[in-house]
Amino acid sequence: MDLTTLARVKIHLKGGKLTVGGDAEELVSALITMYSPAFERHLDRLVLAGSQQEYFSVEPGQRRFALHAYPVTAVTSVYHDTSREWTTGEVSSDSYYLDTSTGMLTIDGYGLFPGAGVLRVIYAGGMAADTAAFIAAFPEIASACDMQVAYHYGRARKLGSTVLSGKDGSVTHDGPLKLLPTVESAIAGHRRVIVG
Repeated sequence: MDLTTLARVKIHLKGGKLTVGGDAEELVSALITMYSPAFERHLDRLVLAGSQQEYFSVEPGQRRFALHAYPVTAVTSVYHDTSREWTTGEVSSDSYYLDTSTGMLTIDGYGLFPGAGVLRVIYAGGMAADTAAFIAAFPEIASACDMQVAYHYGRARKLGSTVLSGKDGSVTHDGPLKLLPTVESAIAGHRRVIVG
């Protein structure tokens, strides 16, 4: 799912006067599609809301598990099955607590045995159902995506260059293209945090 729209990015580019239907719009659209999953990886969260199924390995004494798709809207089932057949071992809802806003699942009323992939959680969650809902719910991330795409577009003809010279002077770039500090800050404020 794209985290912003062409119309929004165009506002950052020459006051919205980007050539309509031209190669420029195609490039901006491609950059939006490229940066959206990159932002999702940096967030370490699933952006598109929907039905999710996650498997967790359990370490000795572990009780907390961080779901990738939140906010969580509903939990269908939590199973702990060391055979990984999922026919037994359902954890009752009164044996765990789920912070729906952070996706942190705490199992405190059920004895967990350690093992690889022995905990399965089926639930509904994610940041937004579509681009418009994402922009409304997370405007600072959408704005950061606007800025990053506009920045990349502005450097599209000079990627890999460190100094550009012309008849009116020269321009120096500080190294390779990377996320802008304001973009990193906006993402960091919504990144999935795993605590003990």
